[in-house]
Amino acid sequence: IPNSYMQLAHRPPILKALELDCAGIWLFDAGRENLCCVGQLGMPRRLLENFEKMEATGPIREALVSTRDPILASADANSGWRMHPLTVAEGIRSSALLPLYWQDEVLGMLGLSSMRRSRFEQAEVALFPALADELALAVHHVAHLQERTDALQALARERQMLRAVLETAPMGILVCDAKHRIELMNRIG
Repeated sequence: IPNSYMQLAHRPPILKALELDCAGIWLFDAGRENLCCVGQLGMPRRLLENFEKMEATGPIREALVSTRDPILASADANSGWRMHPLTVAEGIRSSALLPLYWQDEVLGMLGLSSMRRSRFEQAEVALFPALADELALAVHHVAHLQERTDALQALARERQMLRAVLETAPMGILVCDAKHRIELMNRIG
């Protein structure tokens, strides 16, 4: 009997509708040395504790950077991709890892898992690349939005610093545009 709360009927409704037991999104950190879990549904605590941050080395990294195809893993001994023993101990019997690419850069992966053997049918697997592409686009947009937010905050800090320098300068300072209109001046100016 798996040592997991997944046996209980407390799965989020989206997982029930998709007939999954847990799912997670892992993205590479800034140094691309680790895959970090940035979101999960239904993941048992023990799995989350062990896979929240994974070194981006070994077979998973090799697979993520070498293919855009879904990686299907199974608890079965004759499967091409064997699942981690801890995952199997929690009752997971089949998983799909979907590499998330933006243009030619792998951003991370989406993991979908089930306690059912051979959960993923060919018709579903055929849809995985489109799902991964949409998710990668969303991840890219969020990252781009964060970069823009950071840049705007840095600009605001620089403006505050410029205003402080202008106001404490011992002489009058005027800043004019190309048509000689005053855009900025300190109190003495």
